[in-house]
Amino acid sequence: MERVRLKLGFSCGIAVGADGSKGGLSLCWKYNSLVSRRSYSFYHIDVDITDCDHGIKWRLTGFYGNPVESLRSMSWDLLCHLHHNNTGPWLVVGDFNEITSSFEKRGGRLRSESQMAQFCNALEACDLVDMGFSGRWFTWERGRFQATNIRERLDRGVANSDWLDLFHSYLVKHLNHSFSDHCLILIDTFGNRFRREHFGENHFKFEASWCLDESFGEVVRQFWSEPCDNVVAKLTKAGHFFKHWNHLRSRELKRQRTRLEEHLNYLQTQVPDDDILEEIMKVQLGLNLEADKEEIFWEQRARVNWLKHGDKNTSFFPSELFTASESASDHRVLGIVEQRVSAEMNSVLYWDIVGSDVSSYCLAVLKGEVDMGEINKTHIMLIPKVDMPKNIAQFRPISLCNVIYKIIAKVLVNRMSTVLGHCINEAQGTFIAGRQISDNTLIAYEILHSLKSRKHCKKGNFALKLDMSKAYDRVEWDFLAGMMSSLGFCQEWIVLIMRCVYLVSYTVGINEGTSDVFTPSQGLRQGDPLSHDCILFGDATEEGAHTVRNILNEYEMISGQKGSNYKHLGSSTCCQSEKISGTSNDGGEKEMMVESWNCRLLSMGGKEIFVKAVLQAIPIYVMQCFELSKTLCDKLEGIMNKFWWANGKSGKGIHWCSWKDLCLPKSFGGMGFRDLSFFNKALLAKQAWRLLSQPSCLLSKVLKARYFSFSHFLSAKVGSYPSFTWRSICNARDLIEDGLIWRIGNGRSVNIWNDPWLPGPGNSRLLVQDISTQWTTVNHLMDDHSFTWKEDIIHRIADHDQARRILKIPLPQTNVDDTLVWRHDNTGEYTVKSGYRVLLSGSTRLTTHILTLVGHYNNFYKTLWELQVELSNDNSDGKDNLVSMFVTTSAENRRVLTITFWALWFTRNKLIHEGRKFSIQDILCFIQRYAWELKLNGAKNSLSLPTTTVFWHPPPLGVIKLNFDASFNKDPNSSIAAVIARNDKGLVMGVCVYQYVDIVDAFVAEARACERALLFAIDMGFRKIILEGDSLTIIKKVGSNLEDRSVIRPITVNIRKLEKLVEDISYRFIPSRGNRAAHCLAAKGRHWSFPCCWVEEVPSWVNRTVVEDWEDWIRAHD
Repeated sequence: MERVRLKLGFSCGIAVGADGSKGGLSLCWKYNSLVSRRSYSFYHIDVDITDCDHGIKWRLTGFYGNPVESLRSMSWDLLCHLHHNNTGPWLVVGDFNEITSSFEKRGGRLRSESQMAQFCNALEACDLVDMGFSGRWFTWERGRFQATNIRERLDRGVANSDWLDLFHSYLVKHLNHSFSDHCLILIDTFGNRFRREHFGENHFKFEASWCLDESFGEVVRQFWSEPCDNVVAKLTKAGHFFKHWNHLRSRELKRQRTRLEEHLNYLQTQVPDDDILEEIMKVQLGLNLEADKEEIFWEQRARVNWLKHGDKNTSFFPSELFTASESASDHRVLGIVEQRVSAEMNSVLYWDIVGSDVSSYCLAVLKGEVDMGEINKTHIMLIPKVDMPKNIAQFRPISLCNVIYKIIAKVLVNRMSTVLGHCINEAQGTFIAGRQISDNTLIAYEILHSLKSRKHCKKGNFALKLDMSKAYDRVEWDFLAGMMSSLGFCQEWIVLIMRCVYLVSYTVGINEGTSDVFTPSQGLRQGDPLSHDCILFGDATEEGAHTVRNILNEYEMISGQKGSNYKHLGSSTCCQSEKISGTSNDGGEKEMMVESWNCRLLSMGGKEIFVKAVLQAIPIYVMQCFELSKTLCDKLEGIMNKFWWANGKSGKGIHWCSWKDLCLPKSFGGMGFRDLSFFNKALLAKQAWRLLSQPSCLLSKVLKARYFSFSHFLSAKVGSYPSFTWRSICNARDLIEDGLIWRIGNGRSVNIWNDPWLPGPGNSRLLVQDISTQWTTVNHLMDDHSFTWKEDIIHRIADHDQARRILKIPLPQTNVDDTLVWRHDNTGEYTVKSGYRVLLSGSTRLTTHILTLVGHYNNFYKTLWELQVELSNDNSDGKDNLVSMFVTTSAENRRVLTITFWALWFTRNKLIHEGRKFSIQDILCFIQRYAWELKLNGAKNSLSLPTTTVFWHPPPLGVIKLNFDASFNKDPNSSIAAVIARNDKGLVMGVCVYQYVDIVDAFVAEARACERALLFAIDMGFRKIILEGDSLTIIKKVGSNLEDRSVIRPITVNIRKLEKLVEDISYRFIPSRGNRAAHCLAAKGRHWSFPCCWVEEVPSWVNRTVVEDWEDWIRAHD
């Protein structure tokens, strides 16, 4: 119900949990109506309503009659009890689970006259009268076959005379239902007198529900094909065109829904035979599809409420839990809008229609041929931070930019991101790839520790943390342009950036309308990544304070910025170990936070998400800088454990297993919760890895100067009077040391006998066979001229298995230094996930669980095969029949067959675990209904998930495209690399097939194929080339400037060296469907024992694939 409340835009509510499928009450209201709670229970919610807009006060009771027939008299006693507390107008509405006369029921056994009389007497005693209704007669229905169909009027609204006099124009309507067995009851207190008013002209917005309309794609194509000046003019006209089209469409949808409702009403008045019930089901499914469109329509309008409040509940309410739900505060956004059309789908929809014009316009703007002012328009929406806001400061503005402007801005951002590292000082810890804000945190704590240790210095020091007030709004445009000029950006680039800044115009959404257009004179639009949080250090003297103040004053005067003197951002600067060890109130604060959540509303699945996404995520920032004590970790885990097992109003429960068992992976019987001690160590090991792998970063320089100036990090001592952060990192260093292995380059830094350098599972150090003093480092095992291994020496010093592992190590074709890598991840980089996995797998309890599971499996199969049953001579008949049925039958029959299996398994589980029985007729009805629903939704899904045809694209004029692929053969550890080169006409310029031996896996095989494609291009004399393959990982590796620590590092190094021999090169990924020529070559090459190259003529089977690729390209562009 919480999800429904937020979708409908209600800010407050009261929810009473259900008992399984029985009961469950919820009352929701908006902030413009004042609701005061009287009482509530499992069977009622009683409130007073004060309508401030109309000066009316009355009483509303939501009522649920006891579903147990023998206990229903207790419901009437409750209703009479509520009546005794009544003053003024009173309305009671809900599911009474009873009827007033026999004509309110059709089908099933007759209702007892005494039961109906008790209900009527209760209404009379409370002075409540039936309000009547319009629409269908019965409000509840069960059974889809004539023999089992029952209809009753269980839901109604009743009111006293005072309420009827107050709202004499009220309207009660029974709405048609398609999802539930109960129909909705609409009570409109103002009836037809109420009309909503709109202010201002509506701002055009694209409706997500349009994508569900099968004709919308053709409407877009028809409109876009009309002649027009440019894309901006088309978009302007499109707004008016789609508004008119949507108006006509809405009228038609309304007529369609009315026809379905009228037909449903007619069917429900007929004698419910099997044909009528089947027709009712089809009409209801049609109404479901119309409801899907309407749901998306209103979800789009209620998005503000979702962004503000979130979805605080992850499941249905458990039984016997009562709570009042208040509106969520703005900083607790735990839910997101459930979208039907994803970002990927939107990026593909209709691009084949509008893509060419949009791309041409964006290129014209980037070339300076078109002024972007006409598309640089921003619509500002104000999102309330609080309920019933009183002033403008209580709103948060969000800026909605034009989509075309976003494309242009994204291009500029991608271009500028490559040079930002040279413009931003290394002391800035964010917005640059490879930098982390935790580095600056550790540096700040290290400096503060140093200042604290200077107790006997005559002169003190101070630290000042700055925060700029309204940084977005105070940026001076001249200062921004001057700063870019001083940094060395060319004038053309500065002009392009400044056009995005000063050509912007704004409109503001007011009362569902749009304000007049206005233009700013300074500042940046919300959302630009501007941040100026820094820490200044200085002498704690009057002169030092004046100096800092003068610097800040001068900065504010020149830049237009202004410091905030009233805000503190970040965590406490206390870095004493006793503050982290458990004497602080960290556990108490978390316990209060858990208690502030009404966690009784969460199911076990909801609790799991809450523990993983909230409770265990809160201490991450602290744990990546400090080592938490065992006491504090146990305390925090105890809070989580207590929360996990808590049940009922008391918040207590039986702990059926230990927290350590819950921290095991789900595959080993646990819940996958984190062991905080292990996770803390894995996070700190990440800092140790950064010190090892990035010695040039600012944090490494600071710590090296302080603790290991003349040594390596791995051999550094803790030192005298170290900071708590440094001691924490050193305590996690052993995890990194145990997982390190050398990646071989030139082999000069790696000792053959003592260092870990053998890849693969098992011991990474060489077992002693024949120690010779003349061979000390790995380079002695390599041929410097041919860049290959000396196999005779390797077989002398290593056994067969170790020799095979050494020969599989790829060697670089140039002088590359050896490097240390993390062996437990394929990338060679340490990750917190892999470190935690190593710690967990090394724990004795996980090993014990593995052995226990293996023992259980062995006992199970042993017991299974000891069963004294008749053996089946051929148990494949059933499987063959199912396979044959799926292959030979139609898609619709396969759908029905799948639903049938699912329904049988579902009913079996219900019977075993809940004791619920379903008749064959109920199962058949479910299968039929679900199959019809899938069939109706098929058209919608096909529209929502557009498919993109993949085919080979020719390169630009003067460029050669080389497609490559690899075929890996695990048995002899070899691979085939295939390369085919084609020009802009699709003509083959050359083909190469090459065989490699001692290849460890398919990943290395693909890298070798990429290297072979580049070597083939150089041999053929191609100067401008495109290398295209179907391995996305390889394409990213060779196209990245970051250091590669994976097993293919020697190959990527050699590729970067070879790149210098061509004039221009780029790498592109293509799915396998577009790389079929190279794939066919690689597959054929597995049957050859020698390399092959074709230049003049190519095999006919290659030619056929090449022709098919070219024909696919031609068809796509006709």
